[in-house]
Order: sequence, then structure tokens, then C-alpha cells
Amino acid sequence: MLPNESVLNQDIETKDRKAIITLSKNQQVVTFRSSIPISENLTLKAYKSNEELISEEWLIDVNPVWHIEFKGLESIGNVVVNGKLLPKFN
Repeated sequence: MLPNESVLNQDIETKDRKAIITLSKNQQVVTFRSSIPISENLTLKAYKSNEELISEEWLIDVNPVWHIEFKGLESIGNVVVNGKLLPKFN
């Protein structure tokens, strides 16, 4: 997790800036929402695994009051969530 990031799902435990995720036998996906305080810059980095069994997907939902510019990783498309068009990265 990022510094000062807060997981919004009450059923997701966090420890040492990590979300503690447990998958059931046939479960392949876990989704959670988090909040990040306003900052001038934000750098997202995917978790690196030696086993390469983990993938991450980010949807960026920014209040229209704020301006955001993306640099580096290109968006792989957009997703509609609650009537809002959000850029998708992974």
C-alpha cells in the first residue's frame, strides 16, 4: 500500500502497509477500495512476485474538482463504475 493509503472495506485487514488477502479454494479475484490523501504527485507500482501469480488492476476515480495528468504507464481502457467513466491500468 502507498503511504497514508486507507483501505475502505471493513472486511480487509491491513498490517505494515499491506492488505491481508485470503482466497478461498476456488476464488481467483479479490477487489477492495482504498483512499489516498491529496498530493502533488502519486506513483503507483505493481507488487513484484517471484511466482508471477499476482496481478493488479487500478481504477482511478478523481473528484471533478481536481485536475489529474497521467505519465508513464498508458491506460488500457476505461470502465464505467456507478455511471462514471474511469481510466483502467494494470
